[in-house]
Amino acid sequence: MQINIVDEKYRLSQSQSICKRLWQSRLVLVSIFAIIGVCHWLSSHWGQPRQIDTHIEWKNTPIKAALVMVAREQDLYAVHATMQDVQDRFNKRSGYPWVILSDQPFSDRFRQIVSATRGMVYFGRIPAEQWNEPAWVDIKMMELAVQDMVKKNVLHGESISWRKMSRYNVGFIADHPLLQDAEYYWKVQPGSRYVCDLDGDPFQYMKANDKKLAYAITMSEDKKAIPTLWSRTLDFLALYNSTTLPPSQSIFPWIVEQGLGNTGNYYEGDYNGNHIWNNFMIISLDFLRSQEYRRFFQYLDSAGGFFYERWGDAPVQTIAAALFLHRDQIHFMQNFGYFYSVATQCPSNHTVIRELRCTCDPDKGFLFHGSSRTKQLLQLQSFTI
Repeated sequence: MQINIVDEKYRLSQSQSICKRLWQSRLVLVSIFAIIGVCHWLSSHWGQPRQIDTHIEWKNTPIKAALVMVAREQDLYAVHATMQDVQDRFNKRSGYPWVILSDQPFSDRFRQIVSATRGMVYFGRIPAEQWNEPAWVDIKMMELAVQDMVKKNVLHGESISWRKMSRYNVGFIADHPLLQDAEYYWKVQPGSRYVCDLDGDPFQYMKANDKKLAYAITMSEDKKAIPTLWSRTLDFLALYNSTTLPPSQSIFPWIVEQGLGNTGNYYEGDYNGNHIWNNFMIISLDFLRSQEYRRFFQYLDSAGGFFYERWGDAPVQTIAAALFLHRDQIHFMQNFGYFYSVATQCPSNHTVIRELRCTCDPDKGFLFHGSSRTKQLLQLQSFTI
């Protein structure tokens, strides 16, 4: 039998071609399956919301209290540095939990860096309905207000996010699920520095002595930022003055013009802008959840001043403290070292500075600065420095 060599070569060539195409098809299928697998992994890890902490597991802390930051992803290294200060100066021996809140999810990298060697760190999400402007706010009116604040050179006057944060701090933070069982929270500002060891546990001190608010620095607010805040407060007092403390028992005289001469039980005078600077503050969550405090916030909020003007959380919470807290419930952190932005709190006693390993200059402490209002407040409280 004679074999056609040409036909045989042709058939061999065709077979090789088919095999090659089949092999290529196999590679394509493998690639497709690999892509499907990667996409499935991405959708399950990145396409879904990251795990959000919803409750604190309290472990051996003498008081149910937390160190709380409101931050964003871009604040990573400011958060990291401040947390390290607080850990080194106080919390490594106390073990209070950290709560980091944001309206946006944090990346794994953010979580890993700020959680490293720091014990209990919880990451919470701020609900959109509490963070964003409410539906009844006129966006166009808000935009015009922002433009006006920029023209007047009001600090943070251009920032919508700053307005949202201030409103959230005043009205909603006490209701966050992570803080539902907490008695106090220490407001920690990203980028702030703690420059002395703490000479005790401020949470325990506050509870034992019925203190509701602790502070380090006071100053005066820019009136251009809050043109109608005081008139709205007076409207509230006209409706609800039976829920407030007499000025003779509160710090109200400290927040009004010529108020320190007021020894009666009547509310009068214009707001002088004095406020407790709450970039550092320790405050009772029971106070923030109280009926009178909530009513005051809701009344202010309904006017829209957090957005139509630039009402900050510091003056609003100071006014609330002046209306509802006894002056003895407000505590000055005298032996405390703290710096943020334009102001420093530093102990004035050199022995204290040495014992608490302070790195601040007492001669540059804000207590003795012309813009500080702390001496007048301490005088009202009969506190000697």
